Amino acid sequence: MLQERPHLGRRLLMLLFLLVLVTGTLRAQGELALLFDDPFDGVQDPWTVRRGVWTEEAGALASSPTFTAELLGGHPAWQDIRLHVELELPQEMGLAGRIVLQFRRQGDWHSYGLIVRAGGLELVRFDGGPRQYQVLAGSGRSLSAGEVHHLRVDVDGRRMTVYVDGDPVMQGMDPVQTYRSGEIALRTEAAAVRLHRVWVEGPETAPKVDGALLAGLTPHERILASFPELVPLGPGYHPPGSDAAGGARNIMLIYTHGKRWNNVDALPYVAYGQLVREAGQLPRLEWHDWFFDTFLFLALLTEDKARAYDSASRAAPARWDDWLAFVHDLFAENGHLAAFDRAIATVKESLDDPGYRARVIVMIPYPDRTQGDFGDPEGSGRSFDFSTRNAAAAEDRWAAVHAYINRVLEAWERSEYDNLELIGFYWLAESVGAGDDGLIRRTADTIRAAGYRFFWIPYFTAAGYDRWESLGFDVAIYQPNYMFDTSLPKRRLYDAADRAYRLGMGIEIEANWTILSTEAGRERFRDYLWAGVKYGFMEHAVRAYYLEQDLLGPAYLSTDPDVRAVYDDIYRFVKGAFGN
Repeated sequence: MLQERPHLGRRLLMLLFLLVLVTGTLRAQGELALLFDDPFDGVQDPWTVRRGVWTEEAGALASSPTFTAELLGGHPAWQDIRLHVELELPQEMGLAGRIVLQFRRQGDWHSYGLIVRAGGLELVRFDGGPRQYQVLAGSGRSLSAGEVHHLRVDVDGRRMTVYVDGDPVMQGMDPVQTYRSGEIALRTEAAAVRLHRVWVEGPETAPKVDGALLAGLTPHERILASFPELVPLGPGYHPPGSDAAGGARNIMLIYTHGKRWNNVDALPYVAYGQLVREAGQLPRLEWHDWFFDTFLFLALLTEDKARAYDSASRAAPARWDDWLAFVHDLFAENGHLAAFDRAIATVKESLDDPGYRARVIVMIPYPDRTQGDFGDPEGSGRSFDFSTRNAAAAEDRWAAVHAYINRVLEAWERSEYDNLELIGFYWLAESVGAGDDGLIRRTADTIRAAGYRFFWIPYFTAAGYDRWESLGFDVAIYQPNYMFDTSLPKRRLYDAADRAYRLGMGIEIEANWTILSTEAGRERFRDYLWAGVKYGFMEHAVRAYYLEQDLLGPAYLSTDPDVRAVYDDIYRFVKGAFGN
């Protein structure tokens, strides 16, 4: 009897396992409908070949044994499904080989997956990269070469169950259900595979996909279908060109720390054009249209990078002399504003638009509460103290901001730019800290009393973002922060658009240096643009653009067509024509 207990334990475990299976919601659907079916008979082609070479054979589709190959199919709205794959390994897999079956796929490496290796199987959640994943379950079951195997994955809410040749081999669960819907994909890496049939079952109400449906979709429509659907709730985005925004539509952030902008740097921002290179002639600049209509001038660090304008977490908080240095550099004879003023004057000669003026927004540095020796804006002989040890810190902070606004307005009146129009100020701190509410409201009242607008661009879920209007801002533009964390799925763009729509905000478009160096970076940046088409913020929201310190210049001048295409795509997006 003692020798039979392990066997009895395994039987009980199997019974419990099957009991869990039959209580799932997928089985509760009753009779499942056939949503997708490809027996690889040459009649239909419901796949998009993402990578590599796939060869049609009699009743099968074969991948290359050497190179990576990937197929994408299904529907982005699929949720609970039963995925079947009949496949054959023509030869044993090596140690470097793997087959990856993805489901609820929401973009490159944002999905759940079944990884098949020579040593067994893993049920995983991919978090942004081919080697970035969490293992949800594992099995030592392997696939032998020369036989047709039937893999089945039941995707049921947070739970996923894997069968091999009819046997349940493992079950895993994602505690947070990261991916709720998405397409399917199959990828081979240094492993040959022959696909004999792939089919998907699911609820009768789920979308059905076949070759005819996919053949009727343009590549652009397929991209848009890969984003979750947005059900609009709320007042809508803050509209472009509104009076509250001072007429601003597309606001480019111009960072001045560590860079001296000149009119040549500014040209690709104020206008859209190209550098024409012809044999036997010097290169020449041609300008075809105005580009961004509004420029927000800001700095995060002082010239020596020793102090920060926005937060003590970046560096020691800036002092009054640093605030004045920013104003001086902005308004100097050869300063940043003068560079943009001259660039617009240059382009006017080509576009024959003498009355054009670009809009300007100027930052307000943050009076950080850790600053105990700010300096003396009022000339009183006393250094302001913003720290909590000073009972009058709130008044000192307000007096510093008020003095700064006056200095900017005085400098603007003296400068008399022909091609620029000051429309407002920007609150540099991207979240609302303790004791900031009253300061922000007083600042807003002062700015509006002077006839200007007050702007803010909080980061995703920043403190106070959902009460921006009650704080006194005229315009708030929401940051998705999708570009900077490759573990985030496209769902983040949906979430940002949903919140901005519900709260009457604009949206920020973001990019970093990877758009100049990698195709993955460019694809991730274009996700913003496609999301703008899908969710309507390309046309219906005021937008800000964070493109590092100067990404457009290198993209404009690039002889690499993929890099230059980024410049062209941004222009089309600004003009509301991306995807057309």
